[in-house]
Amino acid sequence: MIAKFFILTLWHLSDAGISPTWHLCDCHWEQWTQWSQCSASCGGGKRYRTREVWHKNIPECMGFDKCASSDMGFHISTCNTICYNGSPSGGLCTCQIGWHGKCCNRQIDCGNPGVLIHGYLEGASFTYNSHITYHCNRNYNLTRGTKTSKCLASGKWSGKKPICVPVSFCESSLCMNNGRCVDRIGYYNCICTEGFSGSNCEKEINCGNPGFLRHGSIQGNSYTYNSEIVHYCYQFYNLTGGNKIRKCRSDGTWSGVKPRCAFVDSCRSNPCLNQGACINIMDDYSCLCTEGFNGSTCEIDSCKVKSSAR
Repeated sequence: MIAKFFILTLWHLSDAGISPTWHLCDCHWEQWTQWSQCSASCGGGKRYRTREVWHKNIPECMGFDKCASSDMGFHISTCNTICYNGSPSGGLCTCQIGWHGKCCNRQIDCGNPGVLIHGYLEGASFTYNSHITYHCNRNYNLTRGTKTSKCLASGKWSGKKPICVPVSFCESSLCMNNGRCVDRIGYYNCICTEGFSGSNCEKEINCGNPGFLRHGSIQGNSYTYNSEIVHYCYQFYNLTGGNKIRKCRSDGTWSGVKPRCAFVDSCRSNPCLNQGACINIMDDYSCLCTEGFNGSTCEIDSCKVKSSAR
């Protein structure tokens, strides 16, 4: 009777030989199993396979070691040692400059640096060590940056992206509303005339609606620079605590202080009835009623009641 013995001890295949009882036990090998899956996809992993041995089914032949040493039943080998743009090291890939990724198969890319306004870009490759050159259109000059740029190992472009500026900004009449243009290196300034603001003097200064005047009115419907508004109070009210005339200033605020309308004499119209006494108070009045009358103007006779028909 022939039996087979299988060993799973994780030893490497070596030159250890056949046991002295190999022929006595009529030993012979089974085919190797398929290789196991590699432990790494790249950079050098490990895989293994095993095999069994057939032998006589008698007590003195029982056991793998009656045919061969244990290491002959197990085989480990290196696998997936590829590193596309690098070298394997302990199951990992050490990438060459300009490459990255687990298997060094991804090239460093700095990406498109973007549109250059009033200019264009020369160079179609944006990967590591690639060079690009900036150019400006006619009547524009390159400034505030570098003309050429290189894709670095960090994935960034070297230098600073430039801009294209007109040969003379002020030749383009950029300042509006009679503003005066001043050319600078790579930029310009607008000195605005009174009443205008903004980088190109495009905004007319506006102080905004001055708001509601209680017990009065505001004359004037223009709120731009140098415009005037006039405050008026209704009858029996006087203007106090501010300025009657206010002017829109160059900083976008109204001159002076907003006034208010204070009540002059609320009792002048004799609002209290039935001989009630009137007392002036701020913006209003109060009635002290004679005996037998009440109400805000002493209009109610407390000695009388109303009855309705049933």
